[in-house]
Amino acid sequence: MCGISGLVYLDNTSVQKEEIEGLNNLVKHRGPDGSGVYTDGNVGLGHTRLSILDLSSSGHQPMIGGEDYVLVYNGEIYNFIEIREELILKGYKFFSTSDSEVVLKSYMEWGEGCVERFNGMWSLAIYDKKKQLVFCSRDRFGIKPFYYYKDDKKMVFASELKQVISYLPTIKADRKILMDYLVLGLENHNERTFFRDVKNLTPGTNLFINLSNNSIEKRSFYELRSNIQRNVSDKTASLQELFQDSIKLRLRSDVSVGSCLSGGLDSSIISAVASKEYLKVKENKFLSIHAKSSESKSDESSFAKLVSKENFIDLNVIEPTVEDFTDSMDDVVRVQEEPFSGTSVFMQYFVMKKAKELGCKVLLDGQGADEVFLGYDKYNVALIFHYLRRLKLFTLVKELMCQNVRFKNMVLLTLFFGFPFLKKIILLRKASFLSEEYLKDLSIKERNSYENYFDVFNMQVNEIYHPQLPHLLRYEDKNSMNFSVETRLPFLDFRLVEFGVGLPLNKKIFKGWSKYILRKDLGGCLPQSVRWRRDKIGFASPESTWLDKVQLEPYVISSSILKEIIKPGTKLSTIPNKYKWKLINISVWERIFNVKM
Repeated sequence: MCGISGLVYLDNTSVQKEEIEGLNNLVKHRGPDGSGVYTDGNVGLGHTRLSILDLSSSGHQPMIGGEDYVLVYNGEIYNFIEIREELILKGYKFFSTSDSEVVLKSYMEWGEGCVERFNGMWSLAIYDKKKQLVFCSRDRFGIKPFYYYKDDKKMVFASELKQVISYLPTIKADRKILMDYLVLGLENHNERTFFRDVKNLTPGTNLFINLSNNSIEKRSFYELRSNIQRNVSDKTASLQELFQDSIKLRLRSDVSVGSCLSGGLDSSIISAVASKEYLKVKENKFLSIHAKSSESKSDESSFAKLVSKENFIDLNVIEPTVEDFTDSMDDVVRVQEEPFSGTSVFMQYFVMKKAKELGCKVLLDGQGADEVFLGYDKYNVALIFHYLRRLKLFTLVKELMCQNVRFKNMVLLTLFFGFPFLKKIILLRKASFLSEEYLKDLSIKERNSYENYFDVFNMQVNEIYHPQLPHLLRYEDKNSMNFSVETRLPFLDFRLVEFGVGLPLNKKIFKGWSKYILRKDLGGCLPQSVRWRRDKIGFASPESTWLDKVQLEPYVISSSILKEIIKPGTKLSTIPNKYKWKLINISVWERIFNVKM
């Protein structure tokens, strides 16, 4: 896990070493174990290294391959050992035990098709002198970030936005993205960022910078839809085997590995299975970290303690205070680089901070399980449409009777998520304190349309690539890498994703239980009170308690953006509480990054 950067001058200006060093310096936290620079005429590549595999200098980047190839790479390829053995049989010699060398020589052998062999997470760039191009790629689900900006004279790309925006003539907010965030609650739902003209590379995409004619081309190398067999046979062992292998691969490391343990189903399964595998090769206990909420309604610490006790886990519990929240506000906003919807991000931030204090450089986490195996209440909407379309009314009634959601709430969920025009009307009423001029910038047509909720498969693909998973992956990467910690996500092994999304609906929601197949087939290692929990909390923060201690007015007064988008004469006390954090966040973000409208 590292930080990368690249600068290509399209007008043939030579890249200076100091320019790349400047980009590296902005992300020292992503790679405190070393840095490197490569320049060749109008091409420059930079890298900061977090040593996880092969701690020696042999893994240094930029990595040179022969006379024609230069690599900078951020991420982990978990099946690198298997690919390495395949390349050795083809005559390749290796001088390190790093996965970086495997990535480089995979490209040398298979070209752009090499990424289809990778099981992992990555953002990378390879300068191919022979073909006179810079080849860039981002992993299938966008676990690792890749941002870029292009104008007539240059293209700059990097792991973090602060690197890219350093090359903008003026740092401006993207009005449409800002309003989508404020009104619709959308973040990272398309290739645009909160910074105007700065984009992120779509997951599962390769990008080619042709140095001969300065053209830019993007080509998708992975489509979830086309990689799934819609009718998966009922082989429960397949899930167990896939998950076990996913864990084993993600325990490959030359440094200590732990986990985030919330006490919920997903993180508990990961921690329990990983602990057993870890103890087979290590003498010390597997380490987990839990963030406890000070509000009893969202306190999951008792569940985390049960899981750790039954699975020989060294549990470390932290309990962030309101002072921690206010003292760290600027830093968390700086770390996240774009506004975010709630204060649960702070809880994750403190977990990563604790991991660094404990000297744990790798943490396993549960992102992806809810999207792949249907863990949110809103997915019950898909269940209703699914059975109605097939006229399975008896099955539908029986399923609704088992649901832990009241009928009234189920109807509201259906209207809210299934029919976006109704959702938009409701949200616009609540956001009536915003200037109508700016509301015009709101998305006319959401990707989160009713068609996606009529069809379970469409819904899941949409959630994985647009309104749901991308912003969670952003939180994860920014928070962890700020403390030089690598997080690995077993449920986003592409084999598991394809298996889970391809399962019939009744394997995922059954008799009122969400993520049913996870509970049934993987939950045997858990206490029954955790295995069959109905409530879902996640990285819950005592948000109402924290925000009660913060006054909104100073943030509005000091923000040019907020004074522009809030209707004149609006009484701040009348603004719904759900918008309070978003407005504070925008104000702090504007100040830290010097953003103009």
